[in-house]
Amino acid sequence: MRTTDFPYLTPDKTTLEDCILGFLLWIAATVVIGTEVLVLVLVYCFVRSPRLQVIHLLPISFAFLALVNLMAGMVTQSLMPDFRDMLVVVLPIMVIVSGALRVGIFRVFVILCALEVIVGLAEFIVGVSTFFPGLVDGSYDLDDSGLLYNSRVFGLRTNSSTLSGNIFLSILCIYRFSLFKNPKVYYAVVGLLVIGLILTFNRSVIVALVILLALWALKAALQMKHKIVLTGILLAAILFVIRYSEQITRQFLRGGQEIDSSVLERFFFYEQAINVILANPLSGNGSSKLEVWSVGQGIYQHAHNSYLMLFGTHGIPIALILVIFVLFQFYMTDWASRFCLLSIMFYSCFQYGIFWNLSLMDMIFFRFLAFPAQYTTTEETPPDRLCSTRGAMHG
Repeated sequence: MRTTDFPYLTPDKTTLEDCILGFLLWIAATVVIGTEVLVLVLVYCFVRSPRLQVIHLLPISFAFLALVNLMAGMVTQSLMPDFRDMLVVVLPIMVIVSGALRVGIFRVFVILCALEVIVGLAEFIVGVSTFFPGLVDGSYDLDDSGLLYNSRVFGLRTNSSTLSGNIFLSILCIYRFSLFKNPKVYYAVVGLLVIGLILTFNRSVIVALVILLALWALKAALQMKHKIVLTGILLAAILFVIRYSEQITRQFLRGGQEIDSSVLERFFFYEQAINVILANPLSGNGSSKLEVWSVGQGIYQHAHNSYLMLFGTHGIPIALILVIFVLFQFYMTDWASRFCLLSIMFYSCFQYGIFWNLSLMDMIFFRFLAFPAQYTTTEETPPDRLCSTRGAMHG
């Protein structure tokens, strides 16, 4: 099989199609448009997608059984499902076609995310969480407590979590796909994204990226690569943590000496979700999106854990089908993709990151799973790593 058979294997070129699709990925879940725009990306990828594989029968079976479970709930309990619950049919499509997302698409997406950080920086300087308070709920003026958690900006998103999630995915894409050959562009984009991490201060994202860095460093150390760089990074990290340990602890605990209420409430969410699973192990919540009660906010919301959401929504048998597929694909892919996947999986332990049915994080998550199980080459090196890039970490 020739490399030229797959345009995404030539990361140096960014086509007009890449620009349009990258823009659509970026504009999803902004103040002006929702995630529904991702359907347009899926339609395009469906035309360009690889052949259907036998392993794809697992996500297809998952979606079919989830629909049966949903319909059964409608009949037995006279429930009307939310339209969003019907989007479970999109998930296998996303799994199958995600491999058609080319490197150039992610390059455009990452650049736009980096530029959006400039908007967030302007919001921070002005002292507001967003320039669009009339279009979002929960906007506020930034306080002067010195706590980054209380000074999070939204950029062009409806909340800071969405912006930090996009920054998180951008950094993973830079690591996995080696998007920028020009060192100046690379450091400019990475610099803006790091500023974005500070301005959004999502603790789950920060820890997930530390795990990615640790995995990369461990693998490089085992292979005796980058010894000088690794030693420098390790010493700098140790000195930084020792020097600023008090400030770091204060920021992560939101100014307190103990675990803050938002973290403690997660355990209450988890308890509610586990109770649903134990009460209905076979059907879960009837494939209707699980919601738990938030005492602090006085509303129903998701459980802040993708795996509890998956099993609580669909029940154990149906959820296991998707889990088996993910584990199999994880085993088949390369180490660089595995590091990115592990980072997302960790993030999803404390946030509702993956398994939304239709979301940008799902799309990129399944893209990391997409090769080499779906794309095989005669080369030992995974496809997207055939082209080395200066200034980027390589797994």
